[in-house]
Amino acid sequence: MRQLVARSMFWLVWTRAGINVVSILNMIVLARLLSPRDFGLAGLAAIWIELISALAELGLGAAIIQFRDLEPEDLNTSFWLTMLLGVAGYGALFFASPALEGWFNAPHLSPILRVASISLLLVCARVVPDGLLRRDLMLDKVAKAQVAGSFLGAFVGIATALAGGGVWSLVDGALVASLATTCGTYAYCRWRPGWRLDSGQFGAIISFSLAALGTKLIFVLQSRLDEFVVGKTLGQTPLGFYLMARNLAMMPVDRLSGIVGQMANSVMASVQTDRGHQADLLLQSTRLVAVVSFPICIGMLLEARALIAVALGPHWISMVPVFQILCLSASFRSIMILLPPLLASRRRQWFLFAYSCVTVTVLLPSLWVGAHIAGTIGVASVYVLVYPLVGLWLAHETLRSAGIARLAFLRQLAVPAGACALMACTVILTHVGLDAADVTAALPRLLISAIVGAGTYTGMVLCSGSPVVAELKMVFGWVLRPLGRRSAHP
Repeated sequence: MRQLVARSMFWLVWTRAGINVVSILNMIVLARLLSPRDFGLAGLAAIWIELISALAELGLGAAIIQFRDLEPEDLNTSFWLTMLLGVAGYGALFFASPALEGWFNAPHLSPILRVASISLLLVCARVVPDGLLRRDLMLDKVAKAQVAGSFLGAFVGIATALAGGGVWSLVDGALVASLATTCGTYAYCRWRPGWRLDSGQFGAIISFSLAALGTKLIFVLQSRLDEFVVGKTLGQTPLGFYLMARNLAMMPVDRLSGIVGQMANSVMASVQTDRGHQADLLLQSTRLVAVVSFPICIGMLLEARALIAVALGPHWISMVPVFQILCLSASFRSIMILLPPLLASRRRQWFLFAYSCVTVTVLLPSLWVGAHIAGTIGVASVYVLVYPLVGLWLAHETLRSAGIARLAFLRQLAVPAGACALMACTVILTHVGLDAADVTAALPRLLISAIVGAGTYTGMVLCSGSPVVAELKMVFGWVLRPLGRRSAHP
């Protein structure tokens, strides 16, 4: 088990690191070339594309991963059904785009949505080969296709922006990224679609996929609620500021969840009959994630003004308060992503579905009220004030299923939380000293504060005596393990 986890960690960390670097650089460059309204328009289109994509996929990707004995006819049927739904979804968005443009009061949304929706067909086209690669644990090939897509998409997007393409640089970049990922997926997967559709177990596949579809749809809806509310109530420019703040604040957590989520589902499922082992894994992963995510989130909160000024430019400074609130929310979210895999391994899918439905029901009116009272700051505040309250239900059920006492779980957060508190004090004192020395330039302030904060946090963790220090060394060993040594342990 440890060798398998180490192998997966190696590929996931390094490919995600490459995608992270490309994403950050792409975001920084485009933020300096485009306006917040451009990002808002692209965000409005993305809401509907992601929702219709989830419907068109029909949960078949998850079914392919779980069904190990699929015949070629089963795969062909899945492919053509997905493509049929994809074409229908594209047609629906194509003809509905003028109405959506009017409803959101967003000029030029219609042509953007019609072109950007082509990515829906590309996503549907790779559902089957992507599922086959994941089923056979070829995560390295999945990751290579994603990295190629990220690089090409960023290149095309930046080139279009430099040529004065405006919002179309975001559309073109996303389309090229999706096209390259799809082509890469087919290049690594030997399967090709055929015309024989006589499927013997398609009923079982559909039954499973529909259950997965419901959960995925609710998740997509939950993740896009804030964009929907901001876009509808406040307009494209506030949405652009909000999206940039959210993407920057959540980027470390989202990338971390990509690694942890892919591994946790498999690892928890493999030890689902050993309740004690599951509890130990949850506590260990909580320590590891918290010790990495907490300082990043709190550090960005403390250095928000200098970070945004240096990275994005002065015209984005107005998003600082929203960004700081979302950084605080991101630290909580980084722990919440660890809980569902354990419940899923214990066959609590219906609870997870009910939890997601309750979360959407609570968040929608809360976000709407927050937007009308305090704009984007009100929307961001909902994720700090309301979302954790709903999350307590998920935490309670997870800890109860694992047999973990609440106090034992909270103890895993003590060292990173205490180290972050000390780090915050030293960074604030550093700011006072820099003010006294009349250091006003954003870059020197950011570098000095980051070095002081990182040194304080690292020293506190190393001196804590927590087992997380040894665990971090073990994980770094997996991440840095040379490819030759790794291949010796299949």
